[in-house]
Amino acid sequence: DAAIKNAATRMDRLDTEISSLSTGIQDLRSEKQQAVSLADSHRHTIATLDLHARALHTRLESATQGLQLIPNVPCHAEGEYASCQFLIQAVSLGQELPEIKASLQRLDTERAEAVTREQDARKQAGELDTRLTVKEQQLKGLQRDRADTKKDADLIPAVTAAAARIEELDGALRQHTADTDALSKNLDHAK
Repeated sequence: DAAIKNAATRMDRLDTEISSLSTGIQDLRSEKQQAVSLADSHRHTIATLDLHARALHTRLESATQGLQLIPNVPCHAEGEYASCQFLIQAVSLGQELPEIKASLQRLDTERAEAVTREQDARKQAGELDTRLTVKEQQLKGLQRDRADTKKDADLIPAVTAAAARIEELDGALRQHTADTDALSKNLDHAK
């Protein structure tokens, strides 16, 4: 009876630990998925910033080339040539240079921050994955312990019955030995 109660108590304790650990594993999986999603979001932000930066670099290159051509134009964009569309566009792009450069600096800063955030999120996902692996191994160990305890618990009634049968047979053997000894004495007396 005590062995059965001990096995049942152990199984109840293991069931509680398994349940708690399973919940913890689900929570870790959720946290890891959130970290991966966050890292992917930062990766998307980086790609978008890279597209904007390429467009700004193209504008910067055009503005720089246009400004470099103005000094080489014989009219210097003065007089009747001041209304030349090419020259107006070159001057306009030249005036945008500070804004373009400032925008590029902002994009570089945002990109660096996004890269750092992505790396942090990926690092967190990796750490969560490591913790998850440990917890899953612990869960497998507890499940093995529970299965072993169940096997032991299932054997207890059979072992108890076998012990009772052995005791019964031992009693019968003692009785048989006593009866045999008594018969031997009676035979010895009768001779």
